[in-house]
Amino acid sequence: MARMDEITEATRSVLARYEHDLYDARDLSLVPELLAEPMVRRDAGGKVSVMSNAECRTRISGFFDSYTKLTFRTIHLIVEGPVASWTYDLTLIANDGTKTEISSIETFLVTDAKISEVWNAEYTAGPWA
Repeated sequence: MARMDEITEATRSVLARYEHDLYDARDLSLVPELLAEPMVRRDAGGKVSVMSNAECRTRISGFFDSYTKLTFRTIHLIVEGPVASWTYDLTLIANDGTKTEISSIETFLVTDAKISEVWNAEYTAGPWA
């Protein structure tokens, strides 16, 4: 059985790859490697979506279709075992060049080295600070 510090580091690694390799580098081939099949997504307001890898890929590719660049800036990443809480700013550059900055917080559960559940708060216009 893995020690808690090993689980924490594995979770941190999955989140780093999710942010940098999947989103920032726009590598959709990583969806089945980083996201569980299915993955449960909980949004503010009580909406729960059970999403296949194909549905996750479609959701993420929608961002890529709308924005030429997505850049995350981590404010805090708190990881304990398989749970991570991530506060971030996100800069989005639309296809027409319009720049938008938003901020949000998400909590992740990582199971078997894949994100299995996400709790997603509503985003707010502008950066955290």
